[in-house]
Amino acid sequence: MLRRPSFPIAGATLLTLAIGFVAGCFWATARWKPLFGQAPGDSLPVAETDSPLFAKIQSERSLTIGINSDAPPFSMRTRDGEMIGIDVELARLLGRELGVEVELVALESKDRFAALLDGRIDLLAAAVTRTPERGLQVNFSRPYLTFSQAALVRKDLLPNNDPTSEVGSGPSFERWSDLAKLPGLTLGVKKNTHPEEHCRKAFPLATIVGFPSMLDAVAALQRGEVGAVAHDGPFIEAWILTHGSQRFKFKPLLGASTTEHLGLAIRKGDLEFLTWLNLFVEEVGASGRLNEIRNHYLGNDGWASKVDW
Repeated sequence: MLRRPSFPIAGATLLTLAIGFVAGCFWATARWKPLFGQAPGDSLPVAETDSPLFAKIQSERSLTIGINSDAPPFSMRTRDGEMIGIDVELARLLGRELGVEVELVALESKDRFAALLDGRIDLLAAAVTRTPERGLQVNFSRPYLTFSQAALVRKDLLPNNDPTSEVGSGPSFERWSDLAKLPGLTLGVKKNTHPEEHCRKAFPLATIVGFPSMLDAVAALQRGEVGAVAHDGPFIEAWILTHGSQRFKFKPLLGASTTEHLGLAIRKGDLEFLTWLNLFVEEVGASGRLNEIRNHYLGNDGWASKVDW
């Protein structure tokens, strides 16, 4: 005859199951919470860390992120003074993952690395192209966006131009590198940027004209002062998307010519935070949230009505 288990054994078994159930519920919920809580001020326990930046964030409950002051569609200011853009959305998402306040600091392109290295900001999300030279100064995360250099060119400069066509002048002019086929080209760029360096190396016979911003360069293109403008692909893509009527005057050259990677940047010496940052970039990519942000600015033109663009 089978004997019933004694009460102590049965009680211990039930207690073990109950503890396992509670622990499982805690893990299933807690592991998806932001590292420092759902909102600034929460006091969830945090694992000990040797990361200086994690310690600073945990102490101050905030993160200071540098963005580019003028880099549409990555960062731009609406007429109401609000900052919007791909980098702005990514920076705010990073803060939500950590559960802390995010302070955005708008920086000129030339001042981005100095602000990070001297401690005025904690992290750069400022349309920063990863290069080996820059990698000697800062630590980059894995790329969160990859694109090619691109251009916008006056159609009347292109062979076989059809002024009634929105498409343009055939497959021979589809890429940024095709600008080299235009003799005597005057090319507008933004001063002190990676795209300017690219153009000066790639088009030694062109006259390169630097402007304070890409919007200034495009304005010069519309006035006929330059024959083309060149910059990061997302800028050209967003501009032509939001200025559809201009397709009869200008042709976007968006075909792949180069491979550019944008990364988040932090000061050197904090490999623990860098590891977390890489996981963050992977997670927002795998979850589709990064694509949602990108498509919001490069897949529709609703945001353009809010900015002087």
